[in-house]
Amino acid sequence: MYSYLIYTGISHVNQLTKLHPALILKIQGELDGIAQRFGGRRVEDELYHFPPSLGETARKTAEAAEAMYQYLRENDRELFGITVLVSGSPGDSRTVSSGLESLLFKVPDDNGFWVDKDILDDFNAYFDGTAVEGLFCVSSLKEAGPRLEERLPSLLIRSDRLKVVRGALEQLERDENNRSVLLLRGRPGSGKRATLYRALRELYPDDGGVPLVIPFAEDAEDPMEPFVRALGSFLTTVSEYLDEDESLWWEKEGAEYLEQCRKGRIRETSRDQGPVDLIQAFALYVKAYVER
Repeated sequence: MYSYLIYTGISHVNQLTKLHPALILKIQGELDGIAQRFGGRRVEDELYHFPPSLGETARKTAEAAEAMYQYLRENDRELFGITVLVSGSPGDSRTVSSGLESLLFKVPDDNGFWVDKDILDDFNAYFDGTAVEGLFCVSSLKEAGPRLEERLPSLLIRSDRLKVVRGALEQLERDENNRSVLLLRGRPGSGKRATLYRALRELYPDDGGVPLVIPFAEDAEDPMEPFVRALGSFLTTVSEYLDEDESLWWEKEGAEYLEQCRKGRIRETSRDQGPVDLIQAFALYVKAYVER
């Protein structure tokens, strides 16, 4: 799978940084946030890298570039000119720099949104525009429908499996039943969680919540993986449901540690009691999840 780069150039950025440092910091922070939302990260001051992701890297890169361009346009009055350019990523940093410089020399206008013609085939489904001097000038983002990860649940759910899971959940609710655990087994990607979520939504449409599901993989090398894989976007509001001491520890230690775990950066930490901290942070996460 291919990876891509987005260049977000601001004309005379060094001068603007001296004149309006707060503005430039705000813009960089917003661009960083957009990149992260679509699976990318900043690799240089004005350059973002988007690695392969579920085979829809081009779409996510296109949507990120459009969002970045529109945000920069909102700040037109304070800026002297902007250039957003999408190109391929060869992997070698020296090749990236030289290739990007040669592409920027071709850009005919300081206020534009461009795609390198060498990767245009990857983006035809996502951008409208016209060819200009060896580049493609983007005029708008095409409507492409739901993303792959948004379509996957419906593709994975089979009616026969859904019926069995619903029946098992209904049996758990009966007074005479003394079982309180439902174990779903299957290969990775078989649709276990998607089927469970659909069955719960059908049985309890007014509940409004999503169950806390902890997936255990038999072949997982890391014993912490089940906890990490259970984390979700609820992380940002956990402290609202904790008492004072718990909230202080959560804000100081727990939240950052679990966020590192969720993003796959747990091995970058050097905690002597990493597993203990992880269990403690996860316990607070579960407590808050139940309390909300």
